[in-house]
Amino acid sequence: MTAPKSNHASDRETGKPEPIRAVDALHYVNTFMGSITNLDELLNEIMAVSKEVVGAEASSLMLYDDDNDELYFEVALGASGNQAVLKQEVRLKPGEGIAGSTLLTRKSVNVSDAQNDPRFYKTADQKSGFVTRSILAVPLIGRDKPVGVIEVLNKQDETAFTETDEKVLEIIARQATTAIENAWLIEQNIRAERLAAIGEAITGISHYVKNILASIIGSIDLIDTGIETADIEILRRSWPIFRRNSARIANLVEDMLTFSGSGKPVRRPCSLQTLIQEVVRAQESIATPRNVRLETSVPEDAPSVLVDERLLHRCLLNLVSNAFDAVSDGTGLIQVDVELDRERSELKICVRDNGVGIAKEIRTRVYEPFFTTKGSRGTGLGLSVSKRIVEAQDGKLTFESEIEKGSVFVLVLPVEVVSEESITSAGQGAPGGQQRETGVA
Repeated sequence: MTAPKSNHASDRETGKPEPIRAVDALHYVNTFMGSITNLDELLNEIMAVSKEVVGAEASSLMLYDDDNDELYFEVALGASGNQAVLKQEVRLKPGEGIAGSTLLTRKSVNVSDAQNDPRFYKTADQKSGFVTRSILAVPLIGRDKPVGVIEVLNKQDETAFTETDEKVLEIIARQATTAIENAWLIEQNIRAERLAAIGEAITGISHYVKNILASIIGSIDLIDTGIETADIEILRRSWPIFRRNSARIANLVEDMLTFSGSGKPVRRPCSLQTLIQEVVRAQESIATPRNVRLETSVPEDAPSVLVDERLLHRCLLNLVSNAFDAVSDGTGLIQVDVELDRERSELKICVRDNGVGIAKEIRTRVYEPFFTTKGSRGTGLGLSVSKRIVEAQDGKLTFESEIEKGSVFVLVLPVEVVSEESITSAGQGAPGGQQRETGVA
């Protein structure tokens, strides 16, 4: 939110007494302190008001770097000279320059003739091209440590800064200190929450990977035994377990790359029939031993469409995989239905199951990254990644669910129908084609 334009310049022109101008300025600062949430914007506004209310040509805010024990320019506002260079090149130790002296003594410093003051740091003028005549510097002192220094430079009427200027700037400095400390506190809390969330996510993923690796190691041991004893039956039973769990690791890596990726989808001609067949084929090793039915309905005359096939494949694989987790062995039914609305240029894919359904209290969290009800059997990335994939292609992903009756996830994408000549020339339509290697990670 941007604060309203200050009118202190017009106040000076109309000859308002200094105390009245000071009260007006403080009222203005109090007003926008609560309305601006961006710290950079807030500090710039505070310095603009500080410059105006005391009638200065320039103003600056230096913050204290506790790690390096030095002051650096955070805001530099001036009518002339290169103020930006100050932020890049000038740093002061406590006691160095008038700002450093202010920080060291924790007292305001009012200098009417800066060029002849032994504390004045002339390098700042040399770098910025600004000529400093007078300075009023006020320290920012926090609850338990120094925060920085506010400076205003050169009275516009070429007089010295007054005692009223000093008192007003000290009050503004206290408010600026509060704003900075609050912003730092919020930033620390956000960082702590992010670290906690990352730790929780890593823990969940680690348990998931550990379980998969345990199955892989177990199947490897059995495969070794089968090879040593030339027992084909052991090999026949062990190999599907190894293959299935290897695929789960590969899927996890794909989900993590897709979740963290920032690239744009690469749309190319894609055969809907082939796409759905590949998704089903990838799940057959799960469906067969569990006796779960996996049915599809794709119009026989479904044309090729322009989509990012690799990402759409990943999205559907996640949705079908989630459906498998919801259904029961022997009675489970998963349906993948495809509809193409040519008039709306819209592709609709429904993934339906007759599983346990989604409890009402968690329905608002299903797309939340790393949220899972599967314990160490899930990562909480599947649905989050699927939603991100769909929205990246200007589509939407919705769902409906009923406890003990099942759920349906509906994927809707705007698509462009392409001719069969296009898909042939692009080398599409065959499983494992080059297009599967394109798109974003």
